[in-house]
Amino acid sequence: MPYEPPTHTVERSLRATTGARTVAGVDEVGRGAWAGPVTVCAAVTGLRRPPEGLTDSKLLTPRRRAELAPVLRSWVTAYALGDASPQEIDDLGMTAALRLAAVRALEGLPVRPDAVILDGKHDYLGAPWKVRTVIKGDQSCIAVAAASVIA
Repeated sequence: MPYEPPTHTVERSLRATTGARTVAGVDEVGRGAWAGPVTVCAAVTGLRRPPEGLTDSKLLTPRRRAELAPVLRSWVTAYALGDASPQEIDDLGMTAALRLAAVRALEGLPVRPDAVILDGKHDYLGAPWKVRTVIKGDQSCIAVAAASVIA
């Protein structure tokens, strides 16, 4: 299957259907680790053309990820990181810890998003955010792909 770069299709749809002006893409790293924190990135990209080669961080070589991350940090409108510690994961469970890290990231943004795109099929975030889940969002959605690489 040929490479399809991520697009703003989901962001545009959310803006049209919910009236959202600011949309954040959210993705995490560390979720599968046996030990260590889970880190979530929330990224707001607007509707600008992304840097060349943007895709899911798992599809990039470590070298390309390292090259692209600083470019993305400068390119995005805003981004913030949130963590949940191993102790918080043990105490709360992975889903609640993932939500905690996502809330920390979203609350760390300089502007509150009107809607959030989560990578995957499960809405672990919930109210008060308007959430759209997108399976393989880190491959198809520019804001989620940017969050994937920055995280």
